Amino acid sequence: MKIKLVLMFFLIFFNSNDACSQYLSNVFTFNDTEIQNCFILNVSISEADTVIALPHNPVVSGFFVSGSTSLSDNPDSYARITLADVHNKEYLVYEIYPLLFESNGSFSKIGLETASLENIQVKSIKIETKNASVSLDSAFYSYNNKSVEDNLSSAITNRKSQCEYIANRLNQRLIDDNKTWRAGVTFISQMTYEEKKEMFGGIVPILYGFEYYKKGIFVYPGYEEMVSNGSNTNSRSNYVPEWDWRNRHGKNWMTPAKDQGRCASCWAFSTIGAFESYINLYYNNLLYFDLSEQDVISCGNAGDCQSGGYLSKALRYLKQSGAIPESCFGYTAANNDCNNKCDNPSDRLFFKRYSNAYTTDEDSIKRMLFKSPICFGIHPWSHFVVLAGYKQIQSGEYYFTNTHHHDTISISSNNPLVGHPAWLIKNSWGDDWGDDGFGYVAISLADAYSIYKLSGIVTSNVLSNNDIVCEDADGDGYYNWGIGDKPSFCPQWASGEEDGDDSDYTKGPLDAYGFLQDINPDESDTIYINSDTTYSLRQYSHRHFLVSNNATFTISNKLTCYQGVSITIESGSTLVVSGGEVENVILKPLSGSRIILLDGGHIIHNDAINFHIPIGVKMDVNSGMIE
Repeated sequence: MKIKLVLMFFLIFFNSNDACSQYLSNVFTFNDTEIQNCFILNVSISEADTVIALPHNPVVSGFFVSGSTSLSDNPDSYARITLADVHNKEYLVYEIYPLLFESNGSFSKIGLETASLENIQVKSIKIETKNASVSLDSAFYSYNNKSVEDNLSSAITNRKSQCEYIANRLNQRLIDDNKTWRAGVTFISQMTYEEKKEMFGGIVPILYGFEYYKKGIFVYPGYEEMVSNGSNTNSRSNYVPEWDWRNRHGKNWMTPAKDQGRCASCWAFSTIGAFESYINLYYNNLLYFDLSEQDVISCGNAGDCQSGGYLSKALRYLKQSGAIPESCFGYTAANNDCNNKCDNPSDRLFFKRYSNAYTTDEDSIKRMLFKSPICFGIHPWSHFVVLAGYKQIQSGEYYFTNTHHHDTISISSNNPLVGHPAWLIKNSWGDDWGDDGFGYVAISLADAYSIYKLSGIVTSNVLSNNDIVCEDADGDGYYNWGIGDKPSFCPQWASGEEDGDDSDYTKGPLDAYGFLQDINPDESDTIYINSDTTYSLRQYSHRHFLVSNNATFTISNKLTCYQGVSITIESGSTLVVSGGEVENVILKPLSGSRIILLDGGHIIHNDAINFHIPIGVKMDVNSGMIE
């Protein structure tokens, strides 16, 4: 546990025309800034949080420090210095962690956010370290006659330049050290320290560059060393090597990433984000509901923007009171009064159950993901996200394009990460972070917490279970109906095994480990129509049909046939196309059978096979055509 130290230091003032008036001529200072005063600090800090009061509480327009830092071999190490004004607002002066560390560790007259200030009255500096030590030699401050507005404009411009500098520096180190992710300027990386404090509920964690994440696999510091020591015993999972709810059944079931802004509301975005995707999957339809996080914050009694919140309380509120559309209570990134939401929301949606997983077992979490995305907490950062999938890290080359350049990440076969999972998260830091707000992180599940899953039926004021889509979109004979029980209105011939990939007719149900069953529907069993049957929904088929036993097979929507599919109609049986269309079919009517076209019914025969009607077949074309 860190302790606060009260230290003695030597204070000596210098005039602006001596050595203390020198400053860095880079993105951390301005050439038109003059340093009027400096003082000597004789301070060494190791494994402590230290606050040092500044004399006379000066009004300053710039603040800089000089000294040196030493980081240990532990990748989870850092040092940070902040400046506080008399209103307890903090500004970042200096921050270092392994990816930004220089060989000698020294820094001279550096000021990050403090290079240009709004003529503020300051009172203290704070030094934080972990597995590191800091020696401060001197501090400098300046003042000028520029207006507050001019200084604020300069600070904003300078912050963007700093972020570009840091992103470039990170990328150079990531490439040199053959790391598995790449950096770029994001909205959160450009936030001030005080804005990040608001977003994280008062304490800014060391993110180790995660706020700059753009592509690849972010490896939490220490995880690589942990798996190389064999601490993770589940490194060779029997489960499918990749799962991504952005591409299941050929569709993206995740709703777009949002931006929590300057509010400690990641818990609300995690719960709402998981529920939005759950609704898509339950109805087997890309409904893409945009539900209100503000309602959970303002009315759910689960947390607030200042202190954060609890997934369990947020989920309890949604289960009991339901989720309402964003249009009813728009997000303000503030503790808006609950009375400000609309009186009559257009819909209110509920889920049946939620439960805490209480597990750090890799395979258990994968099994949960096979059902739907889940709520997921990253403990070292006290941050909640939506877990949308995973991929097992493999050796090889990975290609991607950043904003400004094409890049390649190479993972060697002896990399200790190979065989371990990278977890796909949906973040709430806007769509310029990561891949449209999504990213992969390799982290010990011991550092995960508050893992919650949803289950059971969804109820709505507008939708019902009759709105669940039950379809065989790829025509392989297996149907998909979402994540609930098989609806009673699915065709009676539909297997009780649900299609695991309804965009690929060569893939059938999932096994217990997430692998797809290989099938060859071109050689599969024929669909036997032995009783009166109607296709009233859009259908695809790779399987032949046999209409027998005096049955009537009615098609009132569109049926698309693949790979030479035929419809054989035995004597006494009937094919009716009523207002529908049968495409690319090979018709095989037998003598004594009947074909009826009604209400513009349309049969498009396979053009590779001659259409032939044997003697004894009855044709009734009331309104329609065969071509």
